[in-house]
Amino acid sequence: MTDIPTATTINTGKSLLIEAKRGRGRPPKPGALTNAQRQAAYRARKRDDPSKAEEAKSGGSNIEMRGLRADLVRTRESLRLEQENALIAAKSHERQTALLRKRVVLVEEELRHLKENLKASEGGPAFEVMLQLLAMACVRKSVDAQIAIRDSDIWKKGVVRAPNVTDEQMKRLAAALEGKI
Repeated sequence: MTDIPTATTINTGKSLLIEAKRGRGRPPKPGALTNAQRQAAYRARKRDDPSKAEEAKSGGSNIEMRGLRADLVRTRESLRLEQENALIAAKSHERQTALLRKRVVLVEEELRHLKENLKASEGGPAFEVMLQLLAMACVRKSVDAQIAIRDSDIWKKGVVRAPNVTDEQMKRLAAALEGKI
């Protein structure tokens, strides 16, 4: 015999309903969600509130993450300040380098002039001796003779256009020409 409830007719002419045996577990509610519907609802809730999902993933270490992010912000700020200080120092060094380069150029130019003057004075009598001789010669000459010396090609090519004659030397030559040394 089976346990299926059936309506049986008893000879009395009345039909009796025999109740079926209840199954195991909780009886289903009317309008209950299927497993797929419950899972879809869970995913929608998770999608709507990402902070809870993130906290669930991290196992509640959200406070640690905030602390690490704050440390990262402080570290970035300190690195930015160090970079600015390094740029300021680099600009200062660039200015000092430019000044030193200018000094080197001036010293090299002065050294070149000194070498040229040394080479020019090695071959003949010293400049002072020549000034004295010119002054002695011009003392006995007339003003017209002194002007003739200044207008001569030798004076123009050898003294005025000479590359290594300084302004101070030119002044002293003019004074010697006038006999005022």
